[in-house]
Amino acid sequence: MLTALTERISYLRGLASGLDVSEKSAEGKLLMEIVGILDEMHAEFRELHTRIDETEDYVQAIDEDLEDVELFLFENEEDLYETVTDCEDSHHHFAAEPSHQEADTVAVNPT
Repeated sequence: MLTALTERISYLRGLASGLDVSEKSAEGKLLMEIVGILDEMHAEFRELHTRIDETEDYVQAIDEDLEDVELFLFENEEDLYETVTDCEDSHHHFAAEPSHQEADTVAVNPT
C-alpha cells in the first residue's frame, strides 16, 4: 500500500511539474498544497506502519514468553486447557447477603 501511495504522489508531483503549474496562480497554490499534505500523510502512514510492525513483534515475543511460563507451570498441555469451575461453599456467607435458606424462609406471625 505504501509503495503504491508513494508512486501516486510522485505521479501527481510530476504531473503538476509537467503541466507547468505555478504556485503563483490560485490553482497552482491549491495543487501544491494538496501534494504537500499528501506527502505529510504518507510520512505519517509510514510511521504508523513501522509502529504496527514493532507492536506485532512485541506481542509475538510476549506470546512466546507466556507459552514458556505455561509449560513451566503445567506438566502437560492438557492441564493448560482444563476447565476451572467455581467451588460453592455453603458454610460461608457474606453478612449483607442472606443465605439461600434465609432468603426462602418467610416469617409468618399468626395473630
